[in-house]
Amino acid sequence: MTDQELRELVASLAVAQAKTEAAQARTEAAQAKTEALLAQTTKNIDNVNKQLGGIGVSQGLVAEEFFYNTLLDKPQIGSLKFDQINMNMQGGKKSDRFECDIAAINGKSLALIEVKYNVHEDAVEQVESHVRRFRKFFPYYAKHKIYGGVAGFHISKDVAELAHKKGFFVLKRKGAAFTASTADMKAF
Repeated sequence: MTDQELRELVASLAVAQAKTEAAQARTEAAQAKTEALLAQTTKNIDNVNKQLGGIGVSQGLVAEEFFYNTLLDKPQIGSLKFDQINMNMQGGKKSDRFECDIAAINGKSLALIEVKYNVHEDAVEQVESHVRRFRKFFPYYAKHKIYGGVAGFHISKDVAELAHKKGFFVLKRKGAAFTASTADMKAF
């Protein structure tokens, strides 16, 4: 190989190396841009998940308040009348807790109610657990008859049938029940 050919080969290798390094730099820049977009997308997804979770919690609180207020106004489920309506009845220790959304109580009976905005099968399973475990946490009610039920704004036919099959009652929203606070109302 001549000196000239060797110089041309080295020059072509240098040009090829420069092109390779430039391509690698573009690839690294594109990768960094992709990683930044991915991080922003992940952050956006996390924010959406938080918002959706917040909506679900809010809907659940709305449903609980609705059924609680309805039972306060008319403390009766079927033919059973109650003297006391408790929201979020809790017992136990941190490692072994009991919590029921609503408990309706009279001198001989109590009703444990799991409330969901949209009731699914797992709510029926929760009621089963509540009924089974209640006396352990509240021995005072050892002689009371315990009834279990689910309440919700939407309960599919299948879930309602499952609840009934297990001996539970089902509470659904009906009509336009509301209260009006009008003490300071003015006409304009």
